[in-house]
Amino acid sequence: MEMSWTRLGGRHPRREFLRRLCAGGLAAAVGPSAATLVGSEAGAAPRAAELTIAVASYWGTLDFRKLAQVYDWLVASLVYSALVRNDEQFHPVPDLAAKWETPDDKTYVFHLRRAKFHDGTTVASEDVKATFDKVLDPAFGAPNRPLFGEIQSIEAPNPQTVILHLSSPSPALMAYLPWVGIVPKHYADQHPDRVATSPIGSGPYKFVSTIAQNETVLAAFDDYWVGRPAFGSIRQRVVPEATTRTVEIQSGDVDLATEVSFADVAALRKDAKLYVVEVPPNGFNYIGLNLQNRALADVRVRQAIAHAIDRDGINQAVYYGLATKALGPVIPTSWGFERHVTIYEYDPAKAKALLGSAGYGGGVKLRLTFPNFQEDMQLGTIIKQQLAAIGIDVDLNPQEYPLLKNLELQGQVGDMLMGMGWGEQLDPEQHMYRQFLSANQPPKGLNFVHYLNPRLDDLLNQANSTVDVARRKTLLSQAQKIVTADVPYVFLFNVPEYWAVSKRVNGVAAPAPMDRRFVDPAMKAQKA
Repeated sequence: MEMSWTRLGGRHPRREFLRRLCAGGLAAAVGPSAATLVGSEAGAAPRAAELTIAVASYWGTLDFRKLAQVYDWLVASLVYSALVRNDEQFHPVPDLAAKWETPDDKTYVFHLRRAKFHDGTTVASEDVKATFDKVLDPAFGAPNRPLFGEIQSIEAPNPQTVILHLSSPSPALMAYLPWVGIVPKHYADQHPDRVATSPIGSGPYKFVSTIAQNETVLAAFDDYWVGRPAFGSIRQRVVPEATTRTVEIQSGDVDLATEVSFADVAALRKDAKLYVVEVPPNGFNYIGLNLQNRALADVRVRQAIAHAIDRDGINQAVYYGLATKALGPVIPTSWGFERHVTIYEYDPAKAKALLGSAGYGGGVKLRLTFPNFQEDMQLGTIIKQQLAAIGIDVDLNPQEYPLLKNLELQGQVGDMLMGMGWGEQLDPEQHMYRQFLSANQPPKGLNFVHYLNPRLDDLLNQANSTVDVARRKTLLSQAQKIVTADVPYVFLFNVPEYWAVSKRVNGVAAPAPMDRRFVDPAMKAQKA
């Protein structure tokens, strides 16, 4: 997903948040000096009334089986629970599955805990089976279906046991399972159209209401299996402009502002009423080059585009020097990262020569589609100027983010797509397998640049079917070298994210970057 992205390291992933989200954890996080909180019950730890968060975009779906972008997750990760989630070292820890065993490398047996959905019904194995059956159904169109392709069948022998049978070993399966929030079967069967807009899950917060493109409100679910949530409600307000989010947090209208402008970070750090949290990058942004375009089908044209982009200059102009240049589809902090890949340094003369050798010395016209966010608009304008310098006339095509995600899923991105970034990199193969495997062209997957390379397919399929880490590293290193040399994407930057937090809110830390679920900030004392 472009998930939209996706970060390694960090102190408080969702597991730690959920521990603190319970009433006892909040008291520890806030400390004895905190003001009396509202919503207290006799004999129970007090809880704050509401946490208000400014986000950049509205969600596209709240059906966890079809999540495709980070703004879906900002809401859905609070509403749903999965079989497992990842700890600080990205090892699986219990969620709905209290324990599990693997009698062999193609069989996973999960034993469910006693947990309730928000409508009061009990979570059962048939709910898990029905959820995964839908994800695996090609007709359903789950964007992350390729990640679970080794699941051959799901068995529910009794209400508390789920068995996954695989066709071959799947080395990253446990890392990907948190990406499937469990949907109640009875609700999905009776109200299939409501799952996306009025969801029922078993997570710490339940869906209350939404105003399209404006805000979404969640309420605490007191029967959550971890314990009583710390907040009466969470309100996510959509504030598209980064500079406006800065105004909102500085004025006190919100408690936390996500994705603040890079131009504002230094000033926000000096604001005595606020503190700034840096979320390290665990993904990359890029320009995807559609190989169905005649000019872009020529690798020399793709190489020319890569050489024409001055990433050092862009980093200073757009990101204020806070980003780092991406070297490929695997983040530098991953065990599978390959440093010795093809790197296209800024060289406009070489770019012109490559364009001429491909027969486009007289120029070529291409359309660049991208999200209409503030930094992306600036980035698109600069790239247009830099490509014009080598003879490529770029037509800028900014789009609303939810619409852009739908175009990706349909494979209708035009000539070039500048993506905000693929994140949530839980495994080094993840983004290559979903984005570059030949079989994963839309609607089956996210290879919307229509890149076809049998050698790469073979390497990725081998890496996806062995649990030998050393063998996987060798295969994935070869794959990264192919992808960077062949340039289906121009890899731009590993970009951090910055949150501005009111000092009325205590204890907000960067979530573990590999797991970008938006849950950590929900630790908050009563507003002053």
